[in-house]
Amino acid sequence: MYFIKPNNNLIKNNYEIFIFIALGIITFYLSINFSKDWIHYNFLYENTMVNTTWQSFLSQFNIFKEPLFFISSKAVGQLVGFSIFVFLATVILLTIKLRYLSKIMQNPFLGTFFYVCFYLLLLEGTAIRIGYAIAFIIPALYFLKEHKFLYAFLLILIASQIHLTALIFLIAFPLYFFKSLNVLLYLACIFSPLLIIFDISVLEIFKELIVTINPKYLHYFGEKKLLVQNSTGLYLYFIAFFSMLLSAVFFYMKELVLNDRFISSVFSITLCGIVSMCVFHDFVAIGARFGELLLVPIVILLGYLYKTFLLNEMLVHRFILISLSLGYLAARFVYLYPKSIGI
Repeated sequence: MYFIKPNNNLIKNNYEIFIFIALGIITFYLSINFSKDWIHYNFLYENTMVNTTWQSFLSQFNIFKEPLFFISSKAVGQLVGFSIFVFLATVILLTIKLRYLSKIMQNPFLGTFFYVCFYLLLLEGTAIRIGYAIAFIIPALYFLKEHKFLYAFLLILIASQIHLTALIFLIAFPLYFFKSLNVLLYLACIFSPLLIIFDISVLEIFKELIVTINPKYLHYFGEKKLLVQNSTGLYLYFIAFFSMLLSAVFFYMKELVLNDRFISSVFSITLCGIVSMCVFHDFVAIGARFGELLLVPIVILLGYLYKTFLLNEMLVHRFILISLSLGYLAARFVYLYPKSIGI
């Protein structure tokens, strides 16, 4: 019995970590079986990285070409295999991500629930590298909350070396320190739908600049790519759905959104997601990518919204929020996986 008790205490004190690891294993299974990213990166590893010498590989080092992912995948992949690398990265980074969400929410599972409902299938289960990058963004937001700004800044830079678009979260700093920017953002959120109504293309204006930053983004401007964008017709409904959620957050948490600097900046980041989807309405692949990224912190807001409902004994509101989140999880699953698994 003396030897059993410490093990029981270990499980009792770290049960949430075991749940996070279990979620990581589940999403690894989704990644290697249904993810288009897995197919792409596995092909890239087996046909390019394996046959490239380290000298040649490192000679191509460029901070704008996301070296952290490619160097680590080559190093670990050569030792244990690429699938094991994906397994380790998925489980470890998801555990870190959910752990820091728990620290932000001061609740072991509230942030986890909303992350699972809104982003687990999309990021870890499908868009592998972005999912890995977000594992550094969530801790960055935690350190922003704790006023450890250098740590937050460095974590965002690290995330950008996995996926360059993570740099977009640097917007958190001006939004945090200059509250007057929030007013401009609220106005942008109100008027940006006019770009959709009048079919104004902002991205086409900055096309050359974007391609100069990273030539691979030219892929998004291809005629074939543009023709298949928004093939489901759900893009505008996606904007409407998250606009509705953010409206509910503002309505029920107005005092917190206006007076708490951290919540205010997180709310503004998510509003940037709405604005970016409106701005890039004619390039859905880009609009959805930036929108989905900037909306990741909504899981924090929804956690606080649930706590507000709980504090005010709003049982019906809690039920609606939970049901809506589970419904979104089901819809995301139906959208992403049935064609792959034969449903």
